[in-house]
Amino acid sequence: MYRWLKDNNQIKPDTCFYYLYRFNDHSLFNKNFRILEGSKGIPISCTHAILFHDNHYIDCSGIVDLDEYRWLQKIDSEDFILKSVNNIGYWNEWFNRKNVKEIAKKLSIDLSDILI
Repeated sequence: MYRWLKDNNQIKPDTCFYYLYRFNDHSLFNKNFRILEGSKGIPISCTHAILFHDNHYIDCSGIVDLDEYRWLQKIDSEDFILKSVNNIGYWNEWFNRKNVKEIAKKLSIDLSDILI
C-alpha cells in the first residue's frame, strides 16, 4: 500500500507506519521501543502493521479497529521496518509465509532474502 501511494504521488505529511501489539505482546513492544530509542538489536515484527494515511489507520482490508490492540508504535524508519520484516523468527504465526512471493510480485519489490 505504501509503495502504491508513493508511486502515485499520494503520500501525505501524516502518512506513516504503525506497529500494533495485542494485550499479551508487551515484551515485543518493549523490545522494539528500546531499539527505536537507540539500543542495539534487531527489530522484531509486531502483531499487525498498518499505515496511517489521510487521517485513517488502514491495512489491506480497510480501516483498522484499534480496540483490538493495546499498544501502537509509530515507525518512521524504513530501515527499521526492513530489519523487522527480515527477522522471520518473530513473524506473526498467523501470517502465511507462502504469500511472500505473491506480495513481492504484486508490489514489484525484491523480498528474496526472506526465507519461506
